[in-house]
Amino acid sequence: MELLKRIFRRSASNKHLSKPQQPQLTPEQEEMLKEKIRKLQESPYQQYILPLKDKVLGKTVVKTTAGTSGFIIIFSDNTWVISYLKNSQLDWQFGQDELKDNLHELINSKIYGNGYEPLSIDRMYANEICNIEKEIANAQGKKIQGIAIGENCFNFCFPKKMELNTTISPTTTGKYALRVFWEQY
Repeated sequence: MELLKRIFRRSASNKHLSKPQQPQLTPEQEEMLKEKIRKLQESPYQQYILPLKDKVLGKTVVKTTAGTSGFIIIFSDNTWVISYLKNSQLDWQFGQDELKDNLHELINSKIYGNGYEPLSIDRMYANEICNIEKEIANAQGKKIQGIAIGENCFNFCFPKKMELNTTISPTTTGKYALRVFWEQY
């Protein structure tokens, strides 16, 4: 429920790193959220992402790398996870030791746009520049405490109610792009 309540309190005027406002929901909105949660929990995408949680829970981030369409997190035990856009969803791969050669191609796909510049739509943090490299660097030295799963993307959750919030948004060029912000949930 908490993840979906976030939808109601975010718009382009929100500034990241500010404490989110708790929405006042009508009974109808509350019912709509419950139904949306039920559908998300039963979705094939959620079932696909859930195994990732067991692989990363409790791991400490030691290094991060970002591109325009994804990012790589390296953990203290020499395992890693890559999150990248594929088929207009956030996909993932998990591995150990050396990174595969093709991973940098995945996080810099020419199929997707660059979400660095502000957006001209009403989306969360649309008015802000999105420097993915800078945002994911905030996770270094912190342990992953959970994963929040949405319709087509997921977020890594950290202590003090912080997360790497990912969204897929259209750019001014018409291509979809990944945007990631270190934010409080």
